[in-house]
Amino acid sequence: MTLRRLALSTMLGLVITGCVGPRTTPTPTDFPFSKEDPTGLQVRWRLVRDGAQVHVDGLVTEFSAIPMKGAILEVRGLDAHQRVVSWAWDVVHWSDASGTDRTRPFQMRIRAAGTEERFDVVVLQIDYYDWGG
Repeated sequence: MTLRRLALSTMLGLVITGCVGPRTTPTPTDFPFSKEDPTGLQVRWRLVRDGAQVHVDGLVTEFSAIPMKGAILEVRGLDAHQRVVSWAWDVVHWSDASGTDRTRPFQMRIRAAGTEERFDVVVLQIDYYDWGG
Protein backbone atom coordinates (compact mmCIF):
# COMPACT_ATOMS: atom_id res chain seq x y z
CA MET A 1 0.00 0.00 0.00
CA THR A 2 2.90 2.40 0.74
CA LEU A 3 4.35 1.82 -2.74
CA ARG A 4 0.99 2.69 -4.26
CA ARG A 5 0.82 5.97 -2.29
CA LEU A 6 4.36 6.81 -3.39
CA ALA A 7 3.42 6.23 -7.03
CA LEU A 8 0.27 8.35 -6.70
CA SER A 9 2.23 11.14 -4.98
CA THR A 10 4.82 11.08 -7.76
CA MET A 11 2.16 11.24 -10.47
CA LEU A 12 0.40 14.09 -8.69
CA GLY A 13 3.71 15.97 -8.44
CA LEU A 14 4.31 15.54 -12.16
CA VAL A 15 0.83 16.79 -12.99
CA ILE A 16 1.24 19.85 -10.77
CA THR A 17 4.70 20.74 -12.15
CA GLY A 18 3.62 20.31 -15.76
CA CYS A 19 5.22 16.95 -16.59
CA VAL A 20 8.03 18.61 -18.47
CA GLY A 21 11.74 18.43 -18.18
CA PRO A 22 13.93 21.47 -17.73
CA ARG A 23 12.88 24.35 -19.95
CA THR A 24 15.48 25.88 -22.17
CA THR A 25 15.69 29.52 -23.09
CA PRO A 26 15.44 30.03 -26.84
CA THR A 27 18.55 31.27 -28.60
CA PRO A 28 18.79 33.37 -31.77
CA THR A 29 19.60 30.27 -33.83
CA ASP A 30 16.11 28.90 -33.01
CA PHE A 31 14.58 31.59 -35.22
CA PRO A 32 14.96 31.37 -39.03
CA PHE A 33 13.85 34.95 -39.85
CA SER A 34 16.01 37.93 -38.93
CA LYS A 35 16.34 41.64 -39.62
CA GLU A 36 18.19 44.59 -38.18
CA ASP A 37 16.10 47.69 -37.81
CA PRO A 38 17.87 51.06 -38.24
CA THR A 39 16.47 52.10 -34.85
CA GLY A 40 18.96 49.85 -33.07
CA LEU A 41 17.06 46.57 -32.78
CA GLN A 42 17.71 43.12 -34.15
CA VAL A 43 14.53 41.06 -34.50
CA ARG A 44 14.59 37.27 -34.93
CA TRP A 45 11.43 35.21 -35.21
CA ARG A 46 9.78 32.01 -36.32
CA LEU A 47 6.33 31.60 -37.75
CA VAL A 48 3.99 28.62 -37.40
CA ARG A 49 0.72 28.35 -39.32
CA ASP A 50 -2.07 26.42 -37.66
CA GLY A 51 -5.11 26.62 -39.91
CA ALA A 52 -6.29 30.22 -39.92
CA GLN A 53 -4.05 31.06 -36.95
CA VAL A 54 -0.47 32.24 -37.35
CA HIS A 55 1.81 32.08 -34.32
CA VAL A 56 4.91 34.29 -34.29
CA ASP A 57 7.46 34.22 -31.51
CA GLY A 58 10.98 35.49 -31.32
CA LEU A 59 13.67 37.54 -29.66
CA VAL A 60 14.40 41.24 -30.00
CA THR A 61 17.88 42.49 -29.09
CA GLU A 62 18.83 46.12 -28.64
CA PHE A 63 22.23 47.24 -29.89
CA SER A 64 21.70 50.97 -29.51
CA ALA A 65 24.07 53.09 -27.44
CA ILE A 66 21.06 54.42 -25.51
CA PRO A 67 19.20 51.75 -23.47
CA MET A 68 15.59 51.18 -24.45
CA LYS A 69 12.54 51.04 -22.19
CA GLY A 70 10.32 49.33 -24.70
CA ALA A 71 9.35 48.79 -28.30
CA ILE A 72 6.14 48.08 -30.18
CA LEU A 73 6.50 45.27 -32.71
CA GLU A 74 3.96 44.35 -35.36
CA VAL A 75 3.55 41.22 -37.46
CA ARG A 76 2.02 41.98 -40.84
CA GLY A 77 0.45 39.58 -43.30
CA LEU A 78 1.08 40.87 -46.84
CA ASP A 79 -0.77 39.85 -49.99
CA ALA A 80 0.58 39.57 -53.55
CA HIS A 81 0.39 43.37 -53.95
CA GLN A 82 2.31 43.94 -50.67
CA ARG A 83 -0.83 45.27 -48.97
CA VAL A 84 -1.31 44.56 -45.27
CA VAL A 85 -4.27 42.18 -44.99
CA SER A 86 -3.75 41.00 -41.40
CA TRP A 87 -1.75 42.22 -38.43
CA ALA A 88 -1.11 41.98 -34.69
CA TRP A 89 1.20 43.82 -32.31
CA ASP A 90 3.08 43.30 -29.06
CA VAL A 91 4.88 45.59 -26.61
CA VAL A 92 8.33 44.47 -25.47
CA HIS A 93 9.74 45.94 -22.24
CA TRP A 94 13.35 46.02 -21.06
CA SER A 95 13.77 45.86 -17.30
CA ASP A 96 16.36 48.55 -16.58
CA ALA A 97 18.57 51.28 -18.01
CA SER A 98 21.83 49.47 -17.19
CA GLY A 99 22.00 47.77 -20.59
CA THR A 100 22.48 44.29 -19.08
CA ASP A 101 19.06 43.06 -20.21
CA ARG A 102 19.54 43.46 -23.96
CA THR A 103 17.44 40.56 -25.36
CA ARG A 104 13.72 40.10 -24.74
CA PRO A 105 11.20 37.53 -26.04
CA PHE A 106 7.96 38.35 -27.81
CA GLN A 107 4.88 36.47 -29.04
CA MET A 108 2.06 37.42 -31.36
CA ARG A 109 -0.98 35.58 -32.67
CA ILE A 110 -2.78 36.60 -35.81
CA ARG A 111 -5.87 35.32 -37.62
CA ALA A 112 -4.86 35.02 -41.25
CA ALA A 113 -7.10 36.58 -43.91
CA GLY A 114 -6.21 33.75 -46.28
CA THR A 115 -4.62 35.94 -48.97
CA GLU A 116 -1.23 36.40 -47.31
CA GLU A 117 1.82 35.54 -49.40
CA ARG A 118 4.28 36.39 -46.66
CA PHE A 119 4.57 37.77 -43.14
CA ASP A 120 6.96 40.38 -41.78
CA VAL A 121 7.78 41.73 -38.32
CA VAL A 122 8.37 45.48 -38.10
CA VAL A 123 9.33 47.91 -35.34
CA LEU A 124 6.60 50.54 -34.97
CA GLN A 125 7.90 52.57 -32.05
CA ILE A 126 10.73 52.69 -29.50
CA ASP A 127 10.78 54.32 -26.07
CA TYR A 128 14.28 55.15 -24.77
CA TYR A 129 15.34 55.77 -21.18
CA ASP A 130 15.75 59.49 -20.51
CA TRP A 131 19.29 60.12 -19.35
CA GLY A 132 18.46 63.69 -18.39
CA GLY A 133 21.30 65.01 -20.38
